[in-house]
Amino acid sequence: MTVKYMPFWFFDIKKSEEKLSKYAEKGLFPVDFKANGRFILEEREPEKVRFRIVRSKGCKGKAPRGLVEKGWANDAGSKNYYIVHKDAASAEQVPSYKEQISAYRTMQMVGFFVICYLLGYSFGISVAIFEDIEKGEAELIAILVAVVPALIGAILAGLFTLKIHSANKKLLAESENSVKFSFTIPEENFIYTKEQEKQMLKSGEMKKKTPVAWITAPDKTEEWVEKMAAEGWKFYRLSKWGNSFYFIKSEPCRLKFCVDYQKDIEDEYINNAKDDGWKLEFASVTKHEGYCIWSKEYTDDEEEPMFYSDSDSALEHAKKYFLSMILPMILIVAMYIFILADLILMEGFNGTAAQIILLVFGAIVIIEYGYFVIRSLGYLLRLKKKNKTNNY
Repeated sequence: MTVKYMPFWFFDIKKSEEKLSKYAEKGLFPVDFKANGRFILEEREPEKVRFRIVRSKGCKGKAPRGLVEKGWANDAGSKNYYIVHKDAASAEQVPSYKEQISAYRTMQMVGFFVICYLLGYSFGISVAIFEDIEKGEAELIAILVAVVPALIGAILAGLFTLKIHSANKKLLAESENSVKFSFTIPEENFIYTKEQEKQMLKSGEMKKKTPVAWITAPDKTEEWVEKMAAEGWKFYRLSKWGNSFYFIKSEPCRLKFCVDYQKDIEDEYINNAKDDGWKLEFASVTKHEGYCIWSKEYTDDEEEPMFYSDSDSALEHAKKYFLSMILPMILIVAMYIFILADLILMEGFNGTAAQIILLVFGAIVIIEYGYFVIRSLGYLLRLKKKNKTNNY
């Protein structure tokens, strides 16, 4: 028996599988492994095979019977993973990476929120320390001691998130039916190069619009894009972060634009919609509790196409989104009132730069969140009214 350690096997499943394939060519096959990356290998006849490390919650290292019947050999496993291999020349479809992709997506979300928290903490503590510096109660070194570790943490969280994103892209590319994305936009949607787009923007053949917080009222955005198409500005694409819209000068046309919310954006969902004639324009970064944007052209002689979507799920998402806006708004307003009262009653407002920055920044955040809350509430009420009308 030979013991090999791959402590970072989980952070790039494809790379770990490739390592196991190289060991097999040397006559070493896995018979057991631990979550900490300890792989136990036994000697056999060298073979050229391909391995798959598959996440399957509660599998206890056992591959499904159907997979074994298709010729996959069950080598090893753990509580939630099993390892299988097959002849490298076989072209048969590989086991699904669905659960691993879901785990990677969750890790990306956690990494993103950690980055936001640490950056927010760094800004807040910097403002507080600057105020103490102006009063002579602290020195500049205090910022380095308090902020630098948080910034280092944010950088490490960013690198971790990018690593997981890269590993996830490899798994998504494995399936022949998977949609190939350039971050959030299908690669096939980029008809023009960046240089061509710049020239078209300069010449007026293309427009770029960046509506504020459009996601808080997606129904209004759908109507706006459809109106632009009717006026001779056909939707081309969104920016990779989904905040800017690009339009191309064209003949007036009828276009149906749809923002659809999904608990999980999977290949089957995407391919079914594409088979029905819809064009995928955008898929949100998270892919879990995310949204897709679809478009479909139609003529005056055709009925307006309707994208099949669960109205109850859309309403539930709108409620969650409204709560995600109103709850932070309440906390922010409460904190702002507390800080204002503390400055006036306890310390005394003397107009220092740090005090002014803190109050102005807080006011801007409240106005911004207030705008989001009003728009998301409007969308929720319109959706409720629409669902009520459809039920009669």
